[in-house]
Amino acid sequence: MINSVDEFMEEFVKHKDKVEWYLHAPTPFADHTQIRGRDVLCSPLTVMCTPPVHVYLDFIDLEAEIHHTFVRVISAASDHSVFGLREAVEKFPVDTFPMSRAPEALELRLRLLEVLGIEDNITSEGGSSEEGAF
Repeated sequence: MINSVDEFMEEFVKHKDKVEWYLHAPTPFADHTQIRGRDVLCSPLTVMCTPPVHVYLDFIDLEAEIHHTFVRVISAASDHSVFGLREAVEKFPVDTFPMSRAPEALELRLRLLEVLGIEDNITSEGGSSEEGAF
């Protein structure tokens, strides 16, 4: 059962080439960008179905068993910018909040972006850099 960044990344690389990946910004001024698969609008989690399914659809036939608490880590890493996840790590440090998985979400976001060759260009609260997040 997948419950760590390393385990997830090992499984994810088996499925990543099913779709073309990009950063999806819900609005031009979004302070977060979502890692999504083009056309299907799948997430790094829902790409593990055959065929990949939309991020908000049920994924009953997921091809990997993932711990229910780690699903939230994947969602945070998929939907929030590096900037936002760094803020979460600062606001909810593990020594004060022992159940916090924000550091894992940040690590996963960074590793997903690296593997997919995508740059997260959110530089501050309230929007993306001049290059745009689209």
